[in-house]
Amino acid sequence: MRILLFSNQTFDAVFAITLLQSTSNPQATLNEIKQVSKSNATIVVTGLRKAFTKEEFEKMLKKANLNVLILKLDEQMREYA
Repeated sequence: MRILLFSNQTFDAVFAITLLQSTSNPQATLNEIKQVSKSNATIVVTGLRKAFTKEEFEKMLKKANLNVLILKLDEQMREYA
């Protein structure tokens, strides 16, 4: 995994749209996103349904200490948002 070259607590907002399934270690990616985000940052993460079950996706978010406010699944969508 490649480490981001940003200081801790740098960003007010982070958007990771269908990113996780393209990384070698999705959990480490979420952990790094959390680390470079400010404590009150807005973090939006989506993941393709073919890569993760809803339960796996939510578990990864929680393991990274991200508060899950909305976990939406729409049958017409190909991702969790």
